[in-house]
This record gives sequence, structure tokens and C-alpha cells, in this order.
Amino acid sequence: MREWERVLELPVLGAMDSKRADQALESLLQAVVAEQARCVLLDITGVDLVDTQTIGVDLSSVVTLRNMQDGLRYCMDLLGRRPAGAGPPGMTPRRDG
Repeated sequence: MREWERVLELPVLGAMDSKRADQALESLLQAVVAEQARCVLLDITGVDLVDTQTIGVDLSSVVTLRNMQDGLRYCMDLLGRRPAGAGPPGMTPRRDG
């Protein structure tokens, strides 16, 4: 789902098994290419457990933020843009890992 120019959002709900993870990743990569996205907001608030072995993706360099609004601000900062009413720049991301 396109959230902003060059920014995509992928909301994930329910259980994430390897088949579903493969389908989501394939769709996401196609969307990244089609939209020329530079940032993806992965919303996993609807997932009870994320097993990195199941999805087969190294999440060690993923930036985590407390909510989607902060995620969008972070992406806009990366792109050098500020959405109207977004508040002050300079959100400090938390890095897990």
C-alpha cells in the first residue's frame, strides 16, 4: 500500500508462517520496484509473534519506532521531505539488535 511518494506500508495481521511470509515478501519487493520506494513501513502490531527464522529475513538492521506516525516522519526525514503538520524533524529511532 502506498503511504506517501516513495514510501510503502505493509500491515501484517495474524499468523505469519513461511508460505505467507514468502508471498508477502514477493509482493512487497514487486511494489518497491514498481513504486521506486526508498522506505517501507512494516506494521506488525497485529502479529502476536515474529519468528525471524520462519520469515527468513535478517531483521538486525531494522529501525523500530513506537508508531506509524513516527515511522512516516522517519521516512520523510530520510527522503528530505516533511509532510504538512508532521511536527519537528529529528525523531530518534530505536535500533533493536
